[in-house]
Amino acid sequence: MNISVSPKDINKRNSEFWLVQSQLLVQRMSIPGVAEAATYIIGTDAAIRVPIQWQKPFEQAVAEATTSREIFLREQARKAGRARQADALQQLIREFVKENPKVSLPLLVHLLLGERGAEIVISIDGPNEALAGERQIHWVDDMERPRATPLSCLKDRLYRAKKSALTS
Repeated sequence: MNISVSPKDINKRNSEFWLVQSQLLVQRMSIPGVAEAATYIIGTDAAIRVPIQWQKPFEQAVAEATTSREIFLREQARKAGRARQADALQQLIREFVKENPKVSLPLLVHLLLGERGAEIVISIDGPNEALAGERQIHWVDDMERPRATPLSCLKDRLYRAKKSALTS
């Protein structure tokens, strides 16, 4: 079976194809950030000195940018429903704040070193142990892994615990 395609048919198909592509290009370019991402893709090819004949046309870069945006947004939406859970140290601080909403940072350090903190808190560096760097609180997370947090971060953790205690 011999199918011959005339140059007229090829030109017609070509013009139909580019008509659809130009409409897609206009539609894709109206999406925020796609033009900037496409320009970045084109610029990357030029920056690494890809020969001109191998560089992507702008239409293809726009299509890649649109696809990348869709993938990014899908992953972002997938993770959006999960709130970060408080770790074991933060939960312990919340318990102390529930009992005494006016707990101060020095009192918190004292409570963490006490009997109730013994399950989670391993130790807190003394002033002499931290000459080379910042004092650390050494503790164990929910998975029994040892963790270390700068003592200066306790004030932020205490603030968040007090804030959540007020809202709940």
